[in-house]
Amino acid sequence: MRFLDPRPKTLLKTVRWAATEADPVVRRMILGNGREAVKARLRGTKLF
Repeated sequence: MRFLDPRPKTLLKTVRWAATEADPVVRRMILGNGREAVKARLRGTKLF
């Protein structure tokens, strides 16, 4: 099992992969979670 390491470089690579090569179900999952993480950060709370 792999875990997401929330460093900016790793997150960018993961989002790029999800947007270009991932299965549609995985794409929705990763991009949806990323969207929620950005919203949490903008609100001042931490998701990670």
